Amino acid sequence: MSFDTPVQVKFRRMSFDLEAAQLPKHWYAQSPALSHFFNALSAVFPDGEKFFIDSVRAYEDMIVDPALKGQIREFCRQEGHRTLHHRLFNQRLQALGVSMERCADIAKQILNHSREHDTPMMQLATTVAFEHFTAMMGDWLLRQNQPCGDMHPSAHPLWVWHAVEETEHKAVAFDVYSAVGGDYWTRIRAMLRVTRIFIPRIHQMQFILLAEDKTPVRLRDLARCVSYLYGRGGFMRDMIPSYVQYFRRDFHPWQDDNSHLIAAWQETVQRSIAPAA
Repeated sequence: MSFDTPVQVKFRRMSFDLEAAQLPKHWYAQSPALSHFFNALSAVFPDGEKFFIDSVRAYEDMIVDPALKGQIREFCRQEGHRTLHHRLFNQRLQALGVSMERCADIAKQILNHSREHDTPMMQLATTVAFEHFTAMMGDWLLRQNQPCGDMHPSAHPLWVWHAVEETEHKAVAFDVYSAVGGDYWTRIRAMLRVTRIFIPRIHQMQFILLAEDKTPVRLRDLARCVSYLYGRGGFMRDMIPSYVQYFRRDFHPWQDDNSHLIAAWQETVQRSIAPAA
């Protein structure tokens, strides 16, 4: 099913100074459990985004629509630039004693297994599934009364910017997959595999980081994290309707037109962060 993209996929060159801003180890609501959940996500992003770029570029020469070709170019530039900034974010946390490199190695092994054993079409379908997850996450963050408001001020602009761009380009990989003849069942198999691996592995990394953290683990903090993620209105629980929609044969990411979230928060990001020259 074809949909016109209601927004322009646009590369933005950004600049963040995490050292000067004194990013703390427990930067998400001063919660070790929540901080390490999002640390685990950040550990996955650099290698994940490289995988996404490669899987889309593998089919770039087959795309004849000039508009989609332009979106691919901007998608790859966005993903590549965020790879840089999440690496810097992860390095800052590593310097604070958080084992980001250990978590990144877990993600790298999973992605390398796909590179070695999956067809290019299955790799692209895997990217489509991951992009749906990141779009759902970005949507939830941007829909809050104060998007990313529980984050330390030094982390807030990076994550709002990331959420904006995940929303903006949420259909690019899907449209490439459709344009090159990707079938329904491969798309669904990829989503089931990603679901089986992604969330359990993120929690595995979260627990590794919590176990290594010298701050004592408090049951109150763990309960708060579970409620935040899986309670009523929670980060993961609220994704269920959008997740289920993915299994429709006529699904398209822009069936849920949330482009107003980009318009509302893009200006905030640009005011908060001066684009690098």
